[in-house]
Amino acid sequence: MNEGFITPEVIRDIDACDVSFAEYNTVRALRLEDAQFEKKRFGGAWAMRDRTRDSAYYNRVVGFCERDADRLEELIEYHAEVGKDCAISLTPHAANQRLLARLGDAGFRLLEATCLFTRRAAENVRADVPGIAIRRAREQDLRVVFDLWSIPFDTPVAPEVRELRAAAQMAPEFPMYIASIGGEDVAMASMYLGRHVAWLGNANTRTEHRRSGCQSALLRHRVAEAARMGRDWVVTDTEFGSTSHRNALRAGFNLAYVPLTLSRPRAK
Repeated sequence: MNEGFITPEVIRDIDACDVSFAEYNTVRALRLEDAQFEKKRFGGAWAMRDRTRDSAYYNRVVGFCERDADRLEELIEYHAEVGKDCAISLTPHAANQRLLARLGDAGFRLLEATCLFTRRAAENVRADVPGIAIRRAREQDLRVVFDLWSIPFDTPVAPEVRELRAAAQMAPEFPMYIASIGGEDVAMASMYLGRHVAWLGNANTRTEHRRSGCQSALLRHRVAEAARMGRDWVVTDTEFGSTSHRNALRAGFNLAYVPLTLSRPRAK
């Protein structure tokens, strides 16, 4: 079998991981307000909504395909009844011309296209990089974790948020890894464990230590960890042409497909 070939069964596993990861993120998110997340099955698709968020990531449909098209109005109403736009994530095997035309007629427009990279989990991946030590974050590392979480936002995570969300960061399905150089903790990355798939994300490095090889080492380390934890596939999503894209290719990932997210603004 071609190691890079993604079957419809693997795509279904990735979709299932996507839904459970989004649900987990509503609990883990670094904010004071609690989520009001709900999900509901419509045919073969999962619809997610969160009354406290406007982001399409939390208010979308996953696993939608042509056989579910007759449920489209129900899906639109499901989101509209909590005041949210309806977004639909489509994988290439589902995004045929007939379905895209039907979605277009219903007022859906392209919101974004992301790049999804995959590879088989493998314990024999060489992850060691001279001078870089990697460890799994434990409860005693939470101060470091929250400091590294803060990097993209340029402001520290508030103490009350740290206290409220500390337990969620330590969920067993969400291992986080810290890279250190010379005893200094300089980078982190996370991995969400679905049933068959491990989803990589949250790659943050202190500015002065970028281009040091930390994220490449963390990427390979998580591929080996995913295999050790019994997952079949490792996935990560990133912008095309980014540093993360290049790191993924160097770590043996392939560009598997480009999911499309289409959105229909609710009637005002």
